Order: sequence, then structure tokens, then C-alpha cells
Amino acid sequence: MKTVVFKQILAEGIEQIYHNRLRSFLTVLGIILGVSSLIVMFSIINAGKKRSMDWMKRWINKVSVNYRPLSRMSKEEKTHSKIFGITYFDYEALKASGIKDIYDITPVQSSWDKVKYGDSEIETQITGSINAYLTDEEFELAQGRCFTSDDHEYAEKVCLIGHTILQKVFKSQYPVDKYLKIGSENYRVIGVLKEYIVPGRGNQRWGEWRNSRVVIPIQTMMYRVKGDKVIELSYRIKEISDSETINENVKEILLRRRGYEDFTLDSNTQNILEFQKTQNMWNAILALIAIVSLVVSGIGITNIMLATMKDRIKEIGLKKSLGATSGNIKLQFLMESSLLSLMGGLAGVLIGSVFSFFAQKSIDMEVAVNIPIILLALLFAIAVGVISGFYPAVKASNIVPVEALRYE
Repeated sequence: MKTVVFKQILAEGIEQIYHNRLRSFLTVLGIILGVSSLIVMFSIINAGKKRSMDWMKRWINKVSVNYRPLSRMSKEEKTHSKIFGITYFDYEALKASGIKDIYDITPVQSSWDKVKYGDSEIETQITGSINAYLTDEEFELAQGRCFTSDDHEYAEKVCLIGHTILQKVFKSQYPVDKYLKIGSENYRVIGVLKEYIVPGRGNQRWGEWRNSRVVIPIQTMMYRVKGDKVIELSYRIKEISDSETINENVKEILLRRRGYEDFTLDSNTQNILEFQKTQNMWNAILALIAIVSLVVSGIGITNIMLATMKDRIKEIGLKKSLGATSGNIKLQFLMESSLLSLMGGLAGVLIGSVFSFFAQKSIDMEVAVNIPIILLALLFAIAVGVISGFYPAVKASNIVPVEALRYE
């Protein structure tokens, strides 16, 4: 019996909404806007978070050892500073220290030069380093091999080339064991780096720069190209929480070798943490705006339901006189407000998903609609409908049949 009554109330609620289509649409417009904006905003936020996390994973635990130029030193510091620049000996000291909490200790030297094979020639960056550099910079080997200890020890004239060099200089021919002219010297190609796929149209230059790289052994770069041992030096920390202690240990090793603190240990950790705090703050603000929109639309539903109740006082009185209980009347109004919110929520989900797709095209990010956010938005919309319809439902259920039938 209860099921029959429920079905009858549900059918009547749908009929009421259908016969008052324009009023129903205007009533749920706020729900539609609130839910769709919530979905679009969180889709974009999640896409931004994913991109930010990819960036943070790469940089959050990386520390660069930088030389302080003489122009930034005090008179006393200039007197004590005996070594110009961070050198390969600093790298060797750090590597030999045996600190277990750091890894990918990487020395780098760079220069720009022309590279040539046959009639094809381009100018690009030549990087001298070790195999750890490839891991640190997330390069993968597509063909050939990496450097060996002999390549470094004997400063062999060998090189690894990027995908762009393969295409533009070697015309996509198999390059391994062929000779690439770097400057005035011939270098044997021992490997090809896998193509770096750029995650967005706005980063094409970054991708082109990475794919145009030519990497040679660090010893080759120091002795055959640059003629000095001044390098760029970096390392990664295993546990960010221990970074302060670890950096102090590194500083102690470098101080022991250099004799004076004419260097700095620089990382992006603090900047990244501040960035995360700012991002979380904006997430909260955007979520609050969407929630306020839903709450305001709930107030609109309450007003419309109260107006509807006044228009239907005689109908309510007649139903009660024919045996409908106060609970039936209350359920009917709650059903109507819940249906309105549910339909508004579903329409908002559809519109939000479509707008998220177009947002992906316009901002060139992988915007994925988050299923938990859709469910949360729908539940919130239904909750708004139930809460908004509760007062009109109670008011309608308390109507006295005799007075309702006399109402003009």
C-alpha cells in the first residue's frame, strides 16, 4: 500500500513539474549553474594539480650548488675565496663522501656549437655530463648505449643525440656508429635519446630544446671542448623532511674542500610548498563560490514552493478531506523539491562536462571530469532540494482541510 502511495505521489510530482515547465526551469536555474560551475572549476583545478604535481615531482627534491660571484662577496670573503666557480673536484668530493641520503649527484658543462652530418647542419646545445644526468633529466635511451667508465676516463669522442638531431641532421637514418661533426671534431654516435613528448602546445619550444640535445662525456667536455673544470653541480634528496640536516652535511663536505663558504645550496622546496598553499586557498575559494550558488538557488526553491503551496491550498484541502494524511502532503512537496533539484543537478552535470571538454581545448590541459565530484555535486543538489522544500512541506501538511476549502 505504501509503495502504491509513493508511486502515486512521484507521478503527481513529475506531472506538476511538467505542467509548469517554465517556472520549474527558472526555479532550478541556480542549481544548474551551481553544479555545472562546480564541475568545471574542479575539473580545471584537478588538471592544474596534475600538471603541477608533475612539475613538483621533478624539482621539489633537487638542490643546486651555486658559486657566489666575487661581486656579491664581502672584502673578507674575497680574501678567503681561493677557488673560482664550482668545480669537478667538488663533485668528486661529494660523490666520495658516501652520504646515503642524496642521489643523482650530477656535474654538467654546456656550450653551444654547430653539429653536422653530410650536408645537414644545425646549431645546438652540447652538454657534457654522466649517465646520472639522463636519469635526472628524465631522458630515455631509444637506440644504442649509454656512456661507459672508459668513455669518461679516456675522454672519448662519443655522443648521444636527441630526436630532433636524428630527424634534421641524420634525416631519420640509423645513426649509431656514424660520426657527427661537433665544431671541428668528429664524434661517434653511440646512442639516440627517446623523443620527449610535450604535454601542451604552449611548451613546444621546451620540447624542441630537449629533443635537440647532444650529450657527451663530462671528461670529454672538460678536456677537449671547454678546457676548464668549472661545472654546474646538483643532487637530489631522498627525504624532503630531512633536507635541512642533509644540506648541512653537504655544506660541511664542500667547506672542508673549499676552505670557505663561497657557495650556496639552492632548491625550489620552499617555493613549491608556498605554491601548494596558494593553490589550496584558491581551491577553497572556488568551492565556496559554487556552494554559495547552490545555497542561493535553494532559497529560490523555497520561495517558489511557498508560492506553489498558496496556489494549491484548495487542492491540499480536498486531498486531506478525501483521506490524504499530513505525511502524504509533506512527502509530495519534498518529492517535488527533490525532483527539481535532481533534474537541475543532472542538467548541471551535463553542461559542466561539456564545458570541461571545451575548457580542455582552450587552455590546452588534460581536463578530466572527476566522478566523485559529480556524485558530490548531485548529492549536494538533492540535499539543497530536500532542505529547501522542508519548510513549505511542513507548512502545507499543517493546513486544515475546512479552512483550505474556504480559501479564496
